[in-house]
Amino acid sequence: MIISLLYITLDLRVIISYYHLLYDRFRTRSFCLWWYWLDYTLVLTSLFLTATASVQWHILVFNTSWLHGQRKRWIFHYIPLIFCMLYPSLFYTVLIIFHPCEMMFDENLLFSPYPCYSNDYVLFYVDWVFHVIFPVIVIVVANIALICRAIYSLNKFRHS
Repeated sequence: MIISLLYITLDLRVIISYYHLLYDRFRTRSFCLWWYWLDYTLVLTSLFLTATASVQWHILVFNTSWLHGQRKRWIFHYIPLIFCMLYPSLFYTVLIIFHPCEMMFDENLLFSPYPCYSNDYVLFYVDWVFHVIFPVIVIVVANIALICRAIYSLNKFRHS
């Protein structure tokens, strides 16, 4: 919920301003880099947390013994959550801020140019597949599997 609040209060304001004015009000190179870093980091963090929560529901509902003991709790609960919080910001810091390319910045444009790593198609598609498509698939499959498993368990319980 904190990630969603940050997204709504920080990132969405810029997007709404762009749609209202039809141009980015702040078109400096540093602002564009910061805004893309923030946007991509918050979206990826939200996707990863949702995917992790979707998988952890199985553990909470059907395998609670996996969380007994401090070590198991760290392995199956805390470490995935810490990863979901740290990895996106580190990944996009390297990719957007420190990637060895020069962002073509023109102040006459009406919008901030995309980060320059998106010109490297391999890097862009690897980012897209592992950071958008894969979490969405995990979310969908985990939730469908949870619903099916709950219905199966309910039917098994009724017939016994």
